[in-house]
Amino acid sequence: MRVVLLRYRADGRPDPAFGRHGRRVATISRSVQPTAIVPTRSGTLVVLSRGPRPLLLFRQDGGVKRGWVGKRPRLVTDVRATVSGGRLFLSWNAFSPANRRDASYLSRQPLP
Repeated sequence: MRVVLLRYRADGRPDPAFGRHGRRVATISRSVQPTAIVPTRSGTLVVLSRGPRPLLLFRQDGGVKRGWVGKRPRLVTDVRATVSGGRLFLSWNAFSPANRRDASYLSRQPLP
């Protein structure tokens, strides 16, 4: 499965400065879905529903950077995102070794 991000110029034509002919593609697992699309200063952030690195930042130059939520990469589920006051808020579920069960997490960070 793939996530395809398209960028257009003001005149409605594809932006040739973005990826290939205004189009950038990232391959994702069939078990995930995009849950949010967030415009940022450095590109467009696509948040996926689950996975070890559920953040896809499509940079202004068309490159794609994958990222994780929290302090380290691990399998997470039910990832959600919203923007408020210029900050990105993320929530997700993951296994907590300390509690030996799933836990819910919340993170606040500057927009990329």
